[in-house]
Amino acid sequence: MGRINWLSGQGAQNGYSYHLKRYTTNLQNVPYGHWSMLQEMMVGLIGPMESRGYVLPENMLPDISEGRMFCKFLRDVLHVDTDALPTYRHDFEDGRIVYPKAYPNELLPAFRTHFFEVWLPNKAQAYFEAKDPAALEYLPFLLPKPDAA
Repeated sequence: MGRINWLSGQGAQNGYSYHLKRYTTNLQNVPYGHWSMLQEMMVGLIGPMESRGYVLPENMLPDISEGRMFCKFLRDVLHVDTDALPTYRHDFEDGRIVYPKAYPNELLPAFRTHFFEVWLPNKAQAYFEAKDPAALEYLPFLLPKPDAA
């Protein structure tokens, strides 16, 4: 589950994975000067996993998991009014339309720190274990390497 045969194109429409297609479909909807959680998850998680051969199934939306955690972090630690953040139209292939947060560019360093130091090492294992344990073999490639002693 979750793997694509890239040579045959099996499991992907037009050679794009579901999440890459979702990303490219919605990219132009993110307001200028802002970024979306999906954009950053494509760079830090989804893309690197796909490059190693694992393609996230449609029912896995780690951008929502990290988006919720990051918004809580913004409210509780950085005292950001997340209700004041703009939203953008996000279309799914099945016709659903949602309006997730768009984050100002100045929050990007805080996000990347949160993703690599909080979500990835503390949440990713349980997230993938519950949704698709086959993904677990790809996580070590994303986690920071322990310092050699």
